[in-house]
Amino acid sequence: MRIQKSVAHIARFVLESTTPLSICTGRSNGIFDSLLVRDANGLPGIPGTSLAGVLRHLAVRYHTELAALFGSAIKDEESPSNVHVSWGCIHDENDKPVEGLVLDRDEVNLKSEILAAARDLSPLRRDRVRLDRRGVAQDAGQFDRTALPAGYRFSAELIYWNETHDNQAWQNLLGLLQNPEMRLGGATRSGYGGLKLVRLHQRHFKLNDKYDYRDWRELGTNLSDTAGLQEHTGEEKSCQPRVVLQLQAEDGYRFGDGDQALEHNEEKDPTIVPVTEKRVIWDGPKARFSQRHLLVPGSGVKGALRHRFAFHYQRHAKKWAENPDNQHEIEDCEGVRRLFGFAANTKDTNQQEGHAGHLIFSDVYIKLEEKAYTLPHNGIDRYTGGVRHGVLFAEQVCKAPIELNVTVCDPGNDRLKDTLLRPALRDTLKDLTEGRLALGAGRGRGWGYFTGRQNWSDNAAWLHGGHHAE
Repeated sequence: MRIQKSVAHIARFVLESTTPLSICTGRSNGIFDSLLVRDANGLPGIPGTSLAGVLRHLAVRYHTELAALFGSAIKDEESPSNVHVSWGCIHDENDKPVEGLVLDRDEVNLKSEILAAARDLSPLRRDRVRLDRRGVAQDAGQFDRTALPAGYRFSAELIYWNETHDNQAWQNLLGLLQNPEMRLGGATRSGYGGLKLVRLHQRHFKLNDKYDYRDWRELGTNLSDTAGLQEHTGEEKSCQPRVVLQLQAEDGYRFGDGDQALEHNEEKDPTIVPVTEKRVIWDGPKARFSQRHLLVPGSGVKGALRHRFAFHYQRHAKKWAENPDNQHEIEDCEGVRRLFGFAANTKDTNQQEGHAGHLIFSDVYIKLEEKAYTLPHNGIDRYTGGVRHGVLFAEQVCKAPIELNVTVCDPGNDRLKDTLLRPALRDTLKDLTEGRLALGAGRGRGWGYFTGRQNWSDNAAWLHGGHHAE
């Protein structure tokens, strides 16, 4: 490779998924609606294009001066990128990245519990459904999403070529790896794609200096080779407003329809149980699967808040349901489109371009420290007053407290200057914390209602239009 810049900044870092990761090919195999991107070993990975695209997007938003580093494809202004990003390699159970093609003698490594699960055609599959304003499934609104369970680690390399030792631009670039909006793959606004930086080693090499050039040549090519690099300990201060919702169930709650009971009954397991999932946890340099955790999916929280937000937005806009012109679907509400985003209709050339939502929800995993409880149900025949045949079942629910995190990304965007957005969101969160909005399944039976409080990172200044809450 012909080197055109005399200074090379290099960073080798490890990212850990805090929520499921769903970087997909965009194709279906007839069984699953989405398939994970994989390397030659059949292991999921992070394409360099995905990582570079998110970094560029964040650079344009928060560090304008960094945008030029990623090159340009504008006619007559074309320029190559000065930032090179490698493929993100998944780690094995010994916290080592799996690089290159694994040969027969190393195949036993692929059969370990951690990697064998990752090589499965669908390591984690969730059913999703999109509801309309009547609370029923929309046409073609049922689908599934394949993902990698939370906790997997990946190694990648970042190189920035420069003519001078521009340390500030490099530090800003590394800081983006710790930005709360650094999320990869699909459904990043619905709980997926969360990442945290586990470790990072970096250094700059002046290639016209013989000593730096010697160190550059001696640096190993493997992503795990960090000899000669310095550990990076800098942190980027988050500027995004964030709210922590601390909720306590009034009676109980259940999200989804699981396949394993939280507690087994000697006689018969409950028919309806909450969804539980395993995740990868790390004990130092060793990985293992955890026990099953109770899952609170970000998509379930987002969906409920989105519907209630549409109600409050229409109320503040004084668009009442008696007028047939105001009875439209949730995604047609202007406030919902601004705050929660929407997908563009490629068949309608007059429609504006779609955009991602401004609220980021994350999946929550709850350890089953508190006992779940089981309630029997039966259906009564309206004529005889007896139990209907085959309608005697049990349902398992949980009452453990929930802590939800919601981040507002790009808070200064013009789309959020709509004066009705924040009052509608304020009323929506108030409904949730005062027991008027249910989350999860079984709300008709009293499940999913909570009381609690909301704690904003900026003392609710953003929520109240820039003024601190009293």
